[in-house]
Amino acid sequence: YCFSHPWMFGPPPALDTMLRALPEAATAYFIHDLTVEASLRGRNFASTLVPRLFKAARDAALRRMMLVAVSGSTPFWMRMGFHRTGDDQLQASTRAKYGSGAVHMNRDLA
Repeated sequence: YCFSHPWMFGPPPALDTMLRALPEAATAYFIHDLTVEASLRGRNFASTLVPRLFKAARDAALRRMMLVAVSGSTPFWMRMGFHRTGDDQLQASTRAKYGSGAVHMNRDLA
């Protein structure tokens, strides 16, 4: 499954909290979660889905995407064109919310 939505570039939404509304003037498309059932991994399902997320972001007139890589997924997201966000304070706040191995990543769609 995948859960993604427009958001503001910067700190990601808090975990385990209901999103009451999306921002009116979103500046990024946030990939909150992309998960493939363990028995189906290795069949490129995630790699096939990511371009559809790029399209969803462009269709929403957003030119930047962001996500939080967890559970060792940073190399996958790097292959998809994302890179570590360079703001150390943002990285620290992301780790505080999502865990010590979390990496805030982004990608421009221009």
